[in-house]
Amino acid sequence: MNEFEVCKNSPNNFTIKLSRPNEALLMSLYIKIEGVSISSNYDVCSFNSVNVQTFDKFVESQQKLNKTKRMRYEFVETLVKDICRQVSYLIEKHRKCFFFMQTKNIIVIDNGNKFLYVSNNEMLDIKDSCLCIRRPFVKDRCFLSPELLSLSELPYTINYNTIYCSIGELATFCLTGDRTTSDIEDIYGTKLYFCVKRLVSERCFVL
Repeated sequence: MNEFEVCKNSPNNFTIKLSRPNEALLMSLYIKIEGVSISSNYDVCSFNSVNVQTFDKFVESQQKLNKTKRMRYEFVETLVKDICRQVSYLIEKHRKCFFFMQTKNIIVIDNGNKFLYVSNNEMLDIKDSCLCIRRPFVKDRCFLSPELLSLSELPYTINYNTIYCSIGELATFCLTGDRTTSDIEDIYGTKLYFCVKRLVSERCFVL
């Protein structure tokens, strides 16, 4: 079952409907989308936009346009900034955090001007700086920290900073177009290069 549905109400108006209410998640979208309205039971938000699409469709269109599997630098930079800020808001204001990333739960707004992460299932409560993972998940569909990659039994408790490693792994994939490499030396010396390197080492660093 999909965790959310995106509906086009009119040429420039869209709705995101969650599979179940989540106040923290919708409020994390509220701070990122100008003019958004949220339903009283926190399961629907509506907003104006040029277009809204899934991350996978966005990447596919960019690959056809640019004839490469690598995402453009500026899009990856925006992706990292937006998702790190969304995660920081959830941690600071709601004491909640995602524990990994997967592309099917990323929404792209206005042709890559904004990126949002939408998931109920991957959001956990933070207790004593840790997340307790109780449900199994499919590893090969996710961007995971080394600790979660080697996870063999549940429940499992891990520091919430694990999410930053996941964001770094996602960014690396976007920059290379390849899940089997971590080589991003072609952008060495840029802010994004050093940000991604810090993220994958699980140090909290935001552009």
